[in-house]
Amino acid sequence: MTANDESQLVGAIHIPVEAFAIEPLDLRDRAIVSILKTTAARNSGARLLRLGDLDFERALIRFRQGKGGKTPTSPSSPRPG
Repeated sequence: MTANDESQLVGAIHIPVEAFAIEPLDLRDRAIVSILKTTAARNSGARLLRLGDLDFERALIRFRQGKGGKTPTSPSSPRPG
């Protein structure tokens, strides 16, 4: 994926300027794109993610059914700020 492709993909997710108007599905979509970008996860792995697969204390994401039937973990990106 080129930088231009990535920019277009992220730009396609509607996130309004007003914080109170952000829709839950928009946040979900942005999170999925961020996970795919930062972890190089497969589409199927990202689709199977549940909230319980995120370890916020250790900043890890556990993917179900990785390649070869394994359950890999990947570091998540740190919180900005």
